[in-house]
Amino acid sequence: MPQDKREPPPETGSGFRDFDEFFRLDYTRVIHFVRRFGATWQEAEDAAQEAMAAVYKRWNVLSDENPRGYARTVAEHAYARSRVKQRRERESFLVAGWPNPNSFDLDDVMFRKDTRLTLWALSRLPIEQRRVFAWAMDGFSHKQIAEFLGKPEATVRSNYRHARNKLAELLAPYKTKISSAGRRPDDEQKR
Repeated sequence: MPQDKREPPPETGSGFRDFDEFFRLDYTRVIHFVRRFGATWQEAEDAAQEAMAAVYKRWNVLSDENPRGYARTVAEHAYARSRVKQRRERESFLVAGWPNPNSFDLDDVMFRKDTRLTLWALSRLPIEQRRVFAWAMDGFSHKQIAEFLGKPEATVRSNYRHARNKLAELLAPYKTKISSAGRRPDDEQKR
């Protein structure tokens, strides 16, 4: 049966014919992955571009492995570096007596209300829970997340469970249910 191009590739090998196919199918997903960390659209796009450039440079090695995970790891690190740089710039502006620049993002205004609400709730999670949940929302299993983050699988499962519980608590007043998009196949096995 032919694989639906909208579905992620199989876990074994990359499942992509070439880098162009990988880029077309995964670039936007990497942007959304970084957005879940609290990035603006522009910040997420910058991180995704950096990640895709890194994957392209290593395609000969990564094409037989998991370029999806590598791209997300690079994108997450790129976003983290940009946040550190922004914080340092803000601090130097304040020391110089300049006003704190507003962080107004038109994309946030344009998003649907439920998307803004979800991003708000994700931003309230501790960083490790946010990281694990972002990876899970992108279709990675607890085992894969543990490998990419260099954490024990039990820690990943615990962070994921705490994230789901906290998100349910935060979103309950809005009568928003945690969708099955955030639920992993691993969850059903644990019950």
